Amino acid sequence: SIWEVEGKYLKKSYLVVGALNTCFSVSLFYALLQIFQSVQYQFILGICFVIANLQSHYTQRVLVWKSSNPYFPELICFFSGAIGIFVLNLTLLTLLVEILEYATFESQVFLTLLLTILNYFFQKHAVFKFSHL
Repeated sequence: SIWEVEGKYLKKSYLVVGALNTCFSVSLFYALLQIFQSVQYQFILGICFVIANLQSHYTQRVLVWKSSNPYFPELICFFSGAIGIFVLNLTLLTLLVEILEYATFESQVFLTLLLTILNYFFQKHAVFKFSHL
């Protein structure tokens, strides 16, 4: 059926675009960690959050969900979910680095991969829910 074909397309395109967005976000986090070594990793994560989510919203809006919804309301919804993911990311990263004493960058890579799955479902069912019908 059309839904199965479209569902497979959405999942594949989300994975491809998501992989590119993830590479961008992880690379940005790494670069900023190296450039600003004396700055707390939590602050660097916050900077990356804003930049990477602006880039991610645009690429997903255009390439994955092909959204024609009004831009700013959709962006606000996107960021509201992203803030929840960010808070969870920050909490788990702090736990991994400060309490369990894992390396900062490697912990962030792990969390990025884990939270990408959660983010997919939020975007599909809340942010871009009517865009692909």
